Amino acid sequence: MIYQGNTVSVSIIKESIANFCFNLKNQSINKFNRETLIECKAALKAIKLYPDIKGIIVTSAKSVFIVGADITEFTDLFEQSEADIRSWAENANDFFNAFEDLNLPKVAAINGFALGGGFEMCLTCDYRVMAESAQIGLPELSLGLIPGFGGTVRLCRIIGVEKTIQWIQGIVSKNAKQALMDGAIDAVVHHKDLIPTSIQFIEAAIAGELSWQSRYQEKIKPIHLTKTAKNKIFIQAYREIQEKDNDSPAYHHMLEAIRAGIILERDAAIREESKHFAFLGKTAQAKALIQNFLDKQLKKKQLKSE
Repeated sequence: MIYQGNTVSVSIIKESIANFCFNLKNQSINKFNRETLIECKAALKAIKLYPDIKGIIVTSAKSVFIVGADITEFTDLFEQSEADIRSWAENANDFFNAFEDLNLPKVAAINGFALGGGFEMCLTCDYRVMAESAQIGLPELSLGLIPGFGGTVRLCRIIGVEKTIQWIQGIVSKNAKQALMDGAIDAVVHHKDLIPTSIQFIEAAIAGELSWQSRYQEKIKPIHLTKTAKNKIFIQAYREIQEKDNDSPAYHHMLEAIRAGIILERDAAIREESKHFAFLGKTAQAKALIQNFLDKQLKKKQLKSE
């Protein structure tokens, strides 16, 4: 065992391939709570001290991958100043960036739901293998927010700006067939083949049969769009918001974060995303939608206990 925590572990799964496994103890699902983010950084430090690792697969020991950030922690977070919220987001992104920057091929083995921060973790990997029954997506607009762990930045560089806007604006999760068609993932397999196939991807990358370094480079560089193409995409996106009579600030800030981020390198683009995330965290709409979400979750628990 290379690292063992209460939320994540790192072990050698086959020869020089490491398994970065999410498994939040005493919970039925994985979430990105404060403890998970702290342990992720500790696990990453342990990996860097272990020289024999040549590749990493990211997995979940639960029946789902990661459902996203722990929304219950947002109530206290958003009581803080906008500057403090932005600092929190940038601090969290230090892990995602550092994981992506590991000079090793990385594959996400996606089972169950990978939503919000869970999907953003997958996007830090060079390849993504998805079980047939899995679902992925960035539903943050439903909470009056935008993705805060690099989702607006990395997805644009993987599937393109126009599709990214459609994915985030649509809110609903995507099934494996849709995700593969849009280029968000690299393979769809039966859940029993998820780990073996992910290992095959790593082995091919280690052998030089897959150019994982070029995948990485694409995600940290700006996106080159002509002025005409860029204007066309965003004029259409703003028009769709107006047609839906949607006055939610989250939709506008999502577009502004993407518009600014595509001409920047990754780190600067993510700081731009964090700025918009922090602003939205202080809005009355986000607070109301988050409280509504928490109230619904509480009612579900009460019904189950009756």
